[in-house]
Formats: sequence, structure tokens, C-alpha cells
Amino acid sequence: MKLEMKLKKLEKLLRLSRDYLDAKFLNGRYPFYLDVRLTTDCNNRCSYCLIPRGKHEFLDTETFKNVLDIASDHVFMTVLSGGEPLLHPDIDEIIRQIHDRKPIYSILVTNGRLVPQKIESLKMLKRVLVSLDGTKEHHDDLRGEGSWDAAIKAIRLLRSHGIRVTTNTVITSQNADQVDYVLDLADGEDFNCLFQPVTPATTPEENVQRLMPDAGQIALLQKKIKNQPRVKMFKRTIDNFSNYPENDCNRLFSKRMSFFLNTDGRIHGCFGTCDMSEGVRLTTLKDLHRVRLIQSRHCWCNDKFELEHLLTVPGL
Repeated sequence: MKLEMKLKKLEKLLRLSRDYLDAKFLNGRYPFYLDVRLTTDCNNRCSYCLIPRGKHEFLDTETFKNVLDIASDHVFMTVLSGGEPLLHPDIDEIIRQIHDRKPIYSILVTNGRLVPQKIESLKMLKRVLVSLDGTKEHHDDLRGEGSWDAAIKAIRLLRSHGIRVTTNTVITSQNADQVDYVLDLADGEDFNCLFQPVTPATTPEENVQRLMPDAGQIALLQKKIKNQPRVKMFKRTIDNFSNYPENDCNRLFSKRMSFFLNTDGRIHGCFGTCDMSEGVRLTTLKDLHRVRLIQSRHCWCNDKFELEHLLTVPGL
């Protein structure tokens, strides 16, 4: 079995390398990175998130399986997101479907509230990303009462089961002074960290000006997280924070190798207000050529930039 898995990994590595070269030089499109929004329902009410304000929808499980059947040979990383993905009624089956299609690097993004009920399924993932915006006071103020307790409990439970954890901290004007707290906690609880400025495009209009960090807060964020061993971000992504609130996705090569599966079962170039097109239903891999590539100057999810740096091969 070990030899068989090694051969599968080698076969996939060769396929992904071919995909990369095709995308780089021949404008090919491949789902190297696949972000899957399982639901728009959420049991938090974050002050900088528009998603729960809309209609609560769930991705059809059979549609998800069909997309995996078509695309999984070309997928390196799958991120299960929401809303709160653990609210999906078939989340256990969805995680198993990804697990059975090894090797795929699988991540789930959660606020932590349902982690205790789903811990057995979460063991099948490579990593769990837990939202954490600072101390109890700061976190609950931004994400809702009881959310900090749930996040901390989830982090500790996940780590006790040997599951890798990374926290994601959304930096606003209200919690820009919480970086040291998160880094100290990461050392004590043994997890890694990501940081991102709040995205104006996906924040309720009435909260945008109140929550946007100023230039001084962004500069302090950059200073504090650079060269921190717990911060798993490319230096170039952190340097790019200097452009906030503008962030030019249009120039990125990675947009030809990253796609978003929405709850309507359609493939998009990005999520939310960054891509308001109807999307494309995937019947063959060639349908990715009909997906509208992202065009946004106000997205701060970091994913495309981190992927861009990951895929940057010197000399190519």
C-alpha cells in the first residue's frame, strides 16, 4: 500500500507539473486550488461578513462529487469554506469523498463551534483553519458572543487529536493591536497563523469605514508578523499589504490555476463580490476555459497571492 501511494503521488506530481507548464505558457486552466463554498449559512455573525445576510444555501452533495470526479486528478489543494462548512448536512460524506481521492491537500475553514461534534471526520483533513481575532473581548465584539470560547475549545481539541491547526486573523481598526496576543497564544497552544486586512468588498457597507485599518496599523501589522516562525505566509504577500486597500488581482498568473465552486454548483474565478458572473457548470475540464477570470482591486483574502508565490518558479 505504501508503494502504491508513493506511485500515486509521483503520478500526480508529474500531472500537476504538466498543468503548470500548460497554464504558464499556453494559457491553460487547471483547478490546482479549488475553494468550495459548502453553505452560506453560519452560526456566527461577523461584523465584516456579508455572507450570512443573504439566502442560506447548501451545495448539492452530488454536484460536489461530480466536480471531484472531473477535476480531482488536477487538484492539489481543496479548501472547504462557507458560511460555516460544518453546518452542511452531508459534511462527513464530503470530507470522506476528498479523503478517498488521495493525494489532495485538504483544508476546512471553521469558526470552531461544531468542531467537537465533527472531530472524527476532521481527522481525515490535512489541516483545519480556525478564525481567531484576538482576546475574548475583541474576538466576540467582531464575531459574536461565545465565539471566542468556541474557537479556543476547538483549537485545543484539534491539537489534542494531532490535527494541524492554523488560525486566520482578520485585521480591522478594532483589533489591530491583537497581533502579539495571537502570536503568543500560537506558541502556547502549538498552532500556526495567518493574518489579513479586512476586505472592504465583502464587508457590510455600514461597517466599512469603521473597520478598515489605517496605514499606520497596516505598517505595524507588517512589522510584527515578518520573520515570525508561526506566521506561514510569503514575505511578498506581507509586503503587498502596503497597497491596502487596493490589491490588484488582475496581474496574477495564479488565477488560471485557482477556482471557486459556489453553493449553486457553478464554478467561478473567485468568490463573492469579486465575481458576480453566473459561473459555469463543470461537465468536462475544458469548461474551465469559459470561467470569467477574476478582476478585482479590492480583494484581501490572500489566497491568490499566496498561490502566486507558491507557483513562482525562478527562471520561468
